Amino acid sequence: MTNVTKTPILIVGGGLVGLSMALFLNQHQVPYILVERRSGTSIHPRARGLGVRAMELMRQVGIEAEIKQAGAAMSKNFGLLDAETLAQADFEQAVKQTKYMLSMMKTENFSLSPTYGGKCTQDTLEPVMLAAALNRDGHIRFNTELVSFEQDNTGVTATVMDRTTESMETIYAQYLIATDGANSRIRQALDITMSGRGSLSHQINILFEADLSDLLHERSFSICNIKNKHKMAR
Repeated sequence: MTNVTKTPILIVGGGLVGLSMALFLNQHQVPYILVERRSGTSIHPRARGLGVRAMELMRQVGIEAEIKQAGAAMSKNFGLLDAETLAQADFEQAVKQTKYMLSMMKTENFSLSPTYGGKCTQDTLEPVMLAAALNRDGHIRFNTELVSFEQDNTGVTATVMDRTTESMETIYAQYLIATDGANSRIRQALDITMSGRGSLSHQINILFEADLSDLLHERSFSICNIKNKHKMAR
C-alpha cells in the first residue's frame, strides 16, 4: 500500500464526542487522526453543561479547571422560568431552584466524587478541549470530510477530502470511530438503523446578546421559556 497515511485510529467528527475521544486516546498514548468537515468548533451554545460523571472524565484528562474557568460566567445561574414575557417571570421560582441545587451539591452522594457538574456551553467547551488536544500533539484536521471508506479483516481504508483545496487523501486505520453526530453518514453507510420516535421537534436557534439589566435588577436564571400567543421561545 503506497501513498497512504497510516494511523491506529481515525476519528470522524470533531464535536464534543470526537474531541473527548481524542483526549482519551492521548491519555493512553494511542496516536490518532481526527477529521472534521466544519471549519472550526461549534458557534452555537447548544449543550449547556456537564454532569458529575462527565466532569470526572474531564478531570482525568486534566482540563477540569479550564472548563470551570470557561463557564464561570454561568456557574451561579440556576432556575427554569416559564412566563408570557421575561418581565412577568416569577424569579422566586428560580431562587428556590438555586437553593435546591446548591443543597443537592452538598449531599452524601455528591460528596463521593472529587468534583461536581458545571455549566459550560458547547461553543465555549469545544475550544477548551481542542486546545488541550493540540497541546498534546493531537493530529486534528478541520475542513476535512470523509468521502468513503472500506473495511477488511485488518482495518479501514478511508478517503478524505480537504474542502478548501478539494484534494483527496487515503488514510488507513486499524479502527474508524464514528463521532459524526445524530445524522451520522457512517452509520447510514453501514445500514445501522435507529429505533424510537425519531425527531421529537424542529427548532430554530437564534444566537444574540442583549443587555437585560433593566429587567433583571441583578436577578439571574438559567433558562426562561417564553410562552405566549405568538409561539414559544427559550
